[in-house]
Amino acid sequence: MLRNRVEFHDQAGAEYDAAFDWYLERSPDAALRFDAEVSRALKLITRSPGRWALGSHDTRRFLLRQFPFILVYRELSDGHIQVLAVAHEQETRVLEESSLAAVLKVQTMPFLNSSSGYFVPRQTIPSLQSVRNMERSKV
Repeated sequence: MLRNRVEFHDQAGAEYDAAFDWYLERSPDAALRFDAEVSRALKLITRSPGRWALGSHDTRRFLLRQFPFILVYRELSDGHIQVLAVAHEQETRVLEESSLAAVLKVQTMPFLNSSSGYFVPRQTIPSLQSVRNMERSKV
């Protein structure tokens, strides 16, 4: 059982969902591995939230193994973990202070996924959709 409750920002949930769907379209096995890796990362983060390097706005970044994604999170004063972004490595280059600050002002919601213990709502966001379109146009 996880020591700290994990809350995903709405946008982070949408980013996770878009990434999961991208992998699912190409390989159900890859999508399941992606989900398992996010679950592994969340377990590590909840066990030792201060382990990863401190970034702007008291956030930390966890680089997923075998997938080009970074979980951007912060530990709240009540000990809960708040995931602010599930960002593709290429997107983290454009994840500016202003956009992160805007994310921090928006409400969060906890969620639970039946396979991993975390719920993720079904929605997409333009930034990952744009990445998908760029990838498809290269083929």
